[in-house]
Amino acid sequence: MKKFMLVLFVCLIGATSVFAQTKGQIEIEKRRYYLNGEPLDGKELQTLLKSEQESSVMYQKAKQNLTIGTVFLGIGTVAVLYAAINPPKEDGRLPGIISDEEMSKWMVPIYISAGCIAVSLPFIFSGKSQFKKAVNIYNSKQTSGFNSNQKIELGLTRNGIGMVYTF
Repeated sequence: MKKFMLVLFVCLIGATSVFAQTKGQIEIEKRRYYLNGEPLDGKELQTLLKSEQESSVMYQKAKQNLTIGTVFLGIGTVAVLYAAINPPKEDGRLPGIISDEEMSKWMVPIYISAGCIAVSLPFIFSGKSQFKKAVNIYNSKQTSGFNSNQKIELGLTRNGIGMVYTF
C-alpha cells in the first residue's frame, strides 16, 4: 500500500506540472488590448504589465517617455494657439501690410511650437515602442503548458515533518 501511495504521489506531481498553466497572452487588435478574448482597460493592462518585473521596468520607461513627449507636444500646441489668437497687427500706413518687426514677434511662438513638436516626436515614438516591448516581455513570461518552476520543500515542524510542493 505504501508503494502504491508513493507511485500515486509521484504521478500526481507529474500531472500537476503538465496541467500547470499560467495566464493568457495579451493581444493587440485595432489599438485595443485583449486578454483571453476580453478587452482590457488601462488599469487592468497596467496591473498586468507591473506583475512581471522586466515588463514593469520597460512599462515605466515607456510611461516616462510618453509623458515627456506629451508635455512638449502640449507646449507646442499652446504656442500655436497663442500665435493663432494673437495675429500680427497691420501697419497703419497701408492696409494689409505687416511690418517686419510685428512679423518677427509673431513668428517666435511658431518657432517655439515647431521646436517643441520636433522634440516631442522621438519621445512619443520611443515610448510606444517600449510599451510594445513591455507587452512582448509580459507575453514571453506567460507561456502555457509545462511549468518548469517547481520545487518540493521538506522541513521540520512542531508536529513532525512537513512538505510543500510549489508549481
